Amino acid sequence: MFKLSKKYKTIDLYPDTWDVSDATLKGDAFIIRVCTGLKEAIGHPDYSYQIGIAVPLNWETETGIMSNAESESLKEIEDQIEKKIESKNTRLVGILTGRNMREFILYTSEPKIAEEKLEILKNEVDSHKIQFIIQHDPEWNTYKFMIER
Repeated sequence: MFKLSKKYKTIDLYPDTWDVSDATLKGDAFIIRVCTGLKEAIGHPDYSYQIGIAVPLNWETETGIMSNAESESLKEIEDQIEKKIESKNTRLVGILTGRNMREFILYTSEPKIAEEKLEILKNEVDSHKIQFIIQHDPEWNTYKFMIER
């Protein structure tokens, strides 16, 4: 007996549908935006590296959620991520906002190329300090965490 393997598309071909929800994690309020169109891509073997781009807020708030004054510059950072980091091989899958931080979550098949692009982005953005991490996540656990909230 043989096991049928799941057929995957390249990550850019999955629907670009998003959902927004509120969540409380360890007592802190969060806003979670997640690309629900990628549910069928969970565990995609070609995109096993998860990227977390953390952007600490410049103005901390009591709720940990950004102020309206800061939302425009964070939207500009998001636009830059979409233009400079996303590709056929890297896709933005979710955005977490809370604990006075916004984190952009992506999955990639090319961690070295993504790292090079992230270093450039980090140097180009002067409104906020950008930090990032690239880690192996073949099960897409970070995405599953966001989708289950």
